[in-house]
Amino acid sequence: MNGSLLSLRTYPLMCLAVLLMGCAATPHRPYVRAITENLGGCKAHAIPAGARPDLTTPEISRAPPYTLHFLEFDDQGWPYKNTKTADSDALSSSEEQSDCAIADLANRLENGINVRLFVYVHGWNHSADNGDRDLKRFRELLEAQASSPGSERQVVGLYVGWNGKTSDIPLLSNATFWGRKNAAHHVSEGSVRDLFSRIKALRNHWNRPARSPDCGKPQTTSGGRRCPLRTVMIGHSFGAWVLYSATSPYILETLSGTSDLPKGTELPTTVRERGIADLVVLLNPAFEASRYEPVVRAARRYRIENYHSPLLVSITSTADLATKDAFPIARFFNSIFQYPATSDEQSIAMKHTHGHIDKYITHELTVDTARMSVDPNSEPTCVVDAQGQRSDMREMRERFFSAARDPSGNVKLDANWVRPMCGGLKLTHVGHGEVDPHSIVWNVRTFKDVIPDHNGITTLPLRDFVTQLYGDIGFAVGPGRSSEP
Repeated sequence: MNGSLLSLRTYPLMCLAVLLMGCAATPHRPYVRAITENLGGCKAHAIPAGARPDLTTPEISRAPPYTLHFLEFDDQGWPYKNTKTADSDALSSSEEQSDCAIADLANRLENGINVRLFVYVHGWNHSADNGDRDLKRFRELLEAQASSPGSERQVVGLYVGWNGKTSDIPLLSNATFWGRKNAAHHVSEGSVRDLFSRIKALRNHWNRPARSPDCGKPQTTSGGRRCPLRTVMIGHSFGAWVLYSATSPYILETLSGTSDLPKGTELPTTVRERGIADLVVLLNPAFEASRYEPVVRAARRYRIENYHSPLLVSITSTADLATKDAFPIARFFNSIFQYPATSDEQSIAMKHTHGHIDKYITHELTVDTARMSVDPNSEPTCVVDAQGQRSDMREMRERFFSAARDPSGNVKLDANWVRPMCGGLKLTHVGHGEVDPHSIVWNVRTFKDVIPDHNGITTLPLRDFVTQLYGDIGFAVGPGRSSEP
């Protein structure tokens, strides 16, 4: 009798799960149709006259100057195969897209060109459709970086596309959570890992001391830290999971490099410059905290005595109702058929994202209303001076860290430190438990005036904050001044 009742109770849920998985299985086609530029030896495909492809790769902007590569992966994380249509007999495969992007980067580096590489992985209900809002935002980011005066680096972007959107109908679109979350897991374990490994290989080669003696070393000259390849990787929502899952092994490698060695052992000066990226940013990440736990444990063992710019920064808004409210509900049903949690702490971590669990929070990012009220005419964004430098960003950084320098010139921060930042922002360290004030893994809680909702990831305050994090990469933690990274 009890077995019959259990079947009756679970049958509707099982039917709903099957229905939702069916919705998620909508056939998908790649949006990028052809490689039209031969960069670094990649194979270009001609587009027949009269054909109108959705996108071509790479996309080259002359003013402002940047290059954007598109790379698409299917629901199993495989590159799309070459396909034929009435418009063309030679459409590019995703594998060729990756080859072209890496060849382009390698060619620039071989010719002595310093590169600023931005990688973006879109989230749920987004794709590589030419009209997609995330793609528009990424183009705007590249334009802003390429327009920034005072930098000699060439800007290259990689837009990682996957089948994050399977329906244009709002109700059905919201119901694809399970299917798209599952797809994101497959993508994260697929060929995107090969892509990131190839990027790391380039960084390992070109940023090593034998090639670039100044890379990673604090300098007192205006030359500063000059590494040929600077890399920022950003993921949003389920795309944050794709990025985190594929890069976390390299992050763990950095964090665990000296934790079990004799006290005082230091990593080589270029270990981060040769790693997967200079900065990995997760925006409103939509994955369970139980997956984040290993990095937290490694970060707590990784003890350093002075400030280093963060390697992994996760940023979640309390106004993000998708991860705050909807995600736990979805995970409740999603975890019904999983093994039971071994503790209440684990149960919470299985159902919530780490951005909404207090014990994982390391910092809070707020708008400094006190500063803004004193100077109501405060510039809403980081100011760029006539010499092309972000003067207020640089001056505020140097003022803050100068106050924290010890007699040897190193920057040492105490728990609960507060850092005023340009753009009217304030970053506060949350000194509870074992949160090291010098940790290079940050889990930042922010609020509606910085990120208004799940998709509000292009506000000026957020852009200014990430820009300042990138600027910290070139900051000398020992005696000296900062430089353009």
